[in-house]
Amino acid sequence: MAITIRDIAKKLDLSIAAVSRALDGYPDISEATRRKVVQAALEMGYAPNRAARQLRRKKADAVGYILPAHTPRFADPFFTEFLAGLGDETAVHPFDLLISIAPPRRRSRKADLPRLGPGA
Repeated sequence: MAITIRDIAKKLDLSIAAVSRALDGYPDISEATRRKVVQAALEMGYAPNRAARQLRRKKADAVGYILPAHTPRFADPFFTEFLAGLGDETAVHPFDLLISIAPPRRRSRKADLPRLGPGA
């Protein structure tokens, strides 16, 4: 079973919020507490849960690309190079890359797009 911030908090007799804030580098946590939390996290093998973090921050850290259904897609070398470039760049930041194919014969592509948040 994965180690959670709850486990670290219990071991150090701290609140879950204090452990979370220490790991995230908030300035209201003393440097001594931060060091103690980080050390315990390393010793216990803690790794942050990326999905939980994304939900808490209300950010998906993802880039989506919809391939048109009416194109040759992977038969065209442009698409493979384009997708490789997208993959390389999203890995650097790090973002997830989501690729989908648009359904054929749709009038409005905008209706196919989920509302992901501000600016989407």
